[in-house]
Amino acid sequence: MVEGKYVFISIIAALISALIFMPFIFIVMGNISDLVREVVIVQLKSQNVSQEVINAALAQIEGTLKFIIPITPIAQVLQDLVLGAIMGLLYSYLITKRGFKPVISALITGMTYVLIFYVVPIVFLLETQAEILNVIFKYIWWPLTIAPYITYTVVLILLSVVKGPWSKWAEAKPSKY
Repeated sequence: MVEGKYVFISIIAALISALIFMPFIFIVMGNISDLVREVVIVQLKSQNVSQEVINAALAQIEGTLKFIIPITPIAQVLQDLVLGAIMGLLYSYLITKRGFKPVISALITGMTYVLIFYVVPIVFLLETQAEILNVIFKYIWWPLTIAPYITYTVVLILLSVVKGPWSKWAEAKPSKY
């Protein structure tokens, strides 16, 4: 099952990328309450909501944040694994059905990942709610927001070029001939 091998390599690339950026997730988590509070305030003020409604919304969010913040690193790794699997399907398709070399497929897959999961959302926010994007970049240095996507691309390319044990991990030996 060659397709599974390529999906597996993509999942490994996503996992490595997630682990590289885990310290940054912990750094950002220190500001996440302030970030969410400010995003809520900006968004509700843009809709001309009264201050008492804003205060009520912020009170409700506090309880949710206390639950969400501790599970954020685990959720981030799981999200990266799922996205790695999805992007692995594209990577596999490009190699097996389109005949691209693994390196070219890795580059196309990585750029697609950046485009779909970073560029499109950023452009959408920029066009529809630029003030929210400004708040996000106030709390998170903007290169850190794109770095995990670039890291995934680089790691996928490296895993495509360098032959290592991961090449054999996904290829199960038949139990019977």
